[in-house]
Amino acid sequence: MLKEHKNMLKFKIKISFKDYRNFILLRNLKNPISILILFLAFVFISASIMSILFWQENLGALIFYLIFLILIFIIYPALVIRGIKKTFFSNKYLQESVTYDFSDENVMLTGETFSTMYKWEHIYKIEELKNWILLFQDRRVVNLLHKPQIPLGDLQELKEMIIKKNIKRKLLN
Repeated sequence: MLKEHKNMLKFKIKISFKDYRNFILLRNLKNPISILILFLAFVFISASIMSILFWQENLGALIFYLIFLILIFIIYPALVIRGIKKTFFSNKYLQESVTYDFSDENVMLTGETFSTMYKWEHIYKIEELKNWILLFQDRRVVNLLHKPQIPLGDLQELKEMIIKKNIKRKLLN
């Protein structure tokens, strides 16, 4: 939110549990395994409807389909949300306000209990989503910038800074 001289941007970001939960749920729904599970649930729903309407299948098969659907639509989401909650509240770094300092040479992250810096060339990739900018340190470790907390002009300046770097990126227009 603070803007320094021309070649430096500074933002302070604090991610709420609600924003983190929504981010992880959306990413999880786009995961191929989640898509497969939803597809299988659709197949079982279709099969159970057809067995009830056309074949008068036995009660045991219907009970099996209903148990499977309960697992897919109630237990699986409950376990995912429980895991998200456990991750967020056990990781103090996620709960801290983090100041991101972007300069021509490096990116510095300063939290309430940590400080880290890495050069632009050590960033694996940058991905922009509707409400997020993801700074990947490697394939799995990511720093989250919540776009609504970045002033619009500064967001555009950050995108221009990213474009100038030789980093794998996927930015929205």
